[in-house]
Amino acid sequence: EDTSGNAVLKTVEVTVYDTIAPTVVAKDVVINLNDRGESSSPVWISSFLEVTDNCLTDVLILSDYQFSSLPDNFPNPGIFDCDDIGTYTGILVPSNANNSAPSLEITLTIADVMPPSVSCQDVSIQLANNLATATISTDDVVTNVSENCSSVALNLSQTTFSCADEGTQT
Repeated sequence: EDTSGNAVLKTVEVTVYDTIAPTVVAKDVVINLNDRGESSSPVWISSFLEVTDNCLTDVLILSDYQFSSLPDNFPNPGIFDCDDIGTYTGILVPSNANNSAPSLEITLTIADVMPPSVSCQDVSIQLANNLATATISTDDVVTNVSENCSSVALNLSQTTFSCADEGTQT
């Protein structure tokens, strides 16, 4: 606008570039299997990332990911079971629309943390032989065993009883 009040309006294009790479931090993920030997919810590849970016409208792209010995049902969604128990390492290469962030090493651990369930019954035994001893086995006292992922080894702290053990034993 000049001093006489005459103005000219012109349109120009301004191009704005996001030249700042996103900040991406890798998070290791641990999946604890439930009592049915399954993961309770799916694990997505994004579960491994904590992302901040200066332009909130940017979409983070995982341009590459690789795992060693990857379970067949991964990456999206990863629903795991007892066959997948173990630790898996991987590399993620995240980027936004304009820049790549450094590659990230990540770890996925699938674990069985549920103890077995065992039901037992009390038993009474009689010393019946010439040696005045009697024996019991797990079949005598264990009524039910359940385990979500593996077999259970059952052991009794004492299996042979004698006159010295007369009375109630635990």
